[in-house]
Amino acid sequence: MTADIIEARRAHTRQVLDEVREAFLDAVGEARATALGEHTTVYVTGSCGRGDMGPASDLDPYVVRVDGSVNDADRDVLATALADAVKKVGLPDLDNNGEYARLVQAESLFNQLGSPQDDQQNALTRRMLLLLESRPLVNKGAYDLLLASTINEYWKNEREHPTDYLPIVLVNDIVRYWRIVLLNHESRLREKSKKTAMSPVDEMALRRYSSYKLRVPRCLSCFSALAYHLALTPSEPAHVGREDVLQMVRMTPWERLVHLRSRPGTPTTTVDTLMEEYAMFLKRTDGGRTDLTDKLARDPAEIEAVSRGGREFTKHMFDLIQLLGGGRTLHRAIVV
Repeated sequence: MTADIIEARRAHTRQVLDEVREAFLDAVGEARATALGEHTTVYVTGSCGRGDMGPASDLDPYVVRVDGSVNDADRDVLATALADAVKKVGLPDLDNNGEYARLVQAESLFNQLGSPQDDQQNALTRRMLLLLESRPLVNKGAYDLLLASTINEYWKNEREHPTDYLPIVLVNDIVRYWRIVLLNHESRLREKSKKTAMSPVDEMALRRYSSYKLRVPRCLSCFSALAYHLALTPSEPAHVGREDVLQMVRMTPWERLVHLRSRPGTPTTTVDTLMEEYAMFLKRTDGGRTDLTDKLARDPAEIEAVSRGGREFTKHMFDLIQLLGGGRTLHRAIVV
């Protein structure tokens, strides 16, 4: 079942990406030369970036100009083209009326790195999703430059550690993002509860559904990257280079698990269990949010299965981090 659903989701993602790419470039039309250009990339995240889109998945795109200035005319052209493309393909409308997909300059992803404004300006989210679960929709060359530029921001101290550099700032940023996602999840649920007249039963069903998505795909994106880093440092002293991390970010979270499974010293039973639980998540969410929340409002067996599945996934991910980390420097940076 695991291999079948993963391959089916991959094939569906490829098909959707091809259709959206064609529709987007068609919608940009004659304005493409100035509004898009070779130095502007569109990258997709979420289930599309992870390569496991289902029948009810939406598109989460970000538009970044790697070189050159940004103006409102280009923003409008590209935002409208993306909105038209998803509508033509039959995907749900872009989140927040497409505001997240408006063109920004590359520097905005990392020039506030570590500051309070980093999260407030959505830069942390753009940067983390780029590194943890993205793929280019158009202009792969610009996308690769954006990846390299972003990773370089985490390598400022390498000169002082030419043979034993550890990307502790990057590890801390991933952990920070995970914690913020958890807190934002609670805030958004409270806000939605205030704005909509949901019954207590339906509100609890939405909470269960949202928690399940956090505990499985979002956890996988963050902690597959952390586990990958830990596997790069099986002993101390150790050195992690830019290319090591570039290789990691070019993998989907699922591919990181596959890669980890093949490395000596990896607890294969734990990785196999994570892969099985993730495949089960994909199967349960095939019908989309409404289908699953209906079940989570009325079906005790489904409620128990989803709750157990989320708990088990995070438990086994914790086990993987503990076993790979062994109390070494990067492991301590994750925990303390």
